[in-house]
Amino acid sequence: METREDILEFLRANRELFRKQFHIVKIGLFGSFARSEQTAQSDIDLIIELDAPDTDVYLLKNSFREFIASRFNRGVDLAREKYLRPYARDVILKEAIFV
Repeated sequence: METREDILEFLRANRELFRKQFHIVKIGLFGSFARSEQTAQSDIDLIIELDAPDTDVYLLKNSFREFIASRFNRGVDLAREKYLRPYARDVILKEAIFV
């Protein structure tokens, strides 16, 4: 089973690809993997920020989600900081590990 470090290493190694292909300018891991509490059924929770003013953000997010899901063979949940509710933002940002 993958670990927090496996995912973080993959995210770090592919930052430039994420920026070029998916317009991701900030990415972090949160949730059970960030806390090293994952199970075989855990999904991967990522917080991202995009710089894509003239691009279909929905399409970018779905393409990125599928890319990560296929790499780790797990579900992927994506969050964008500016759309988080205040109570969730505090919890997520406190545990997020940005690369």
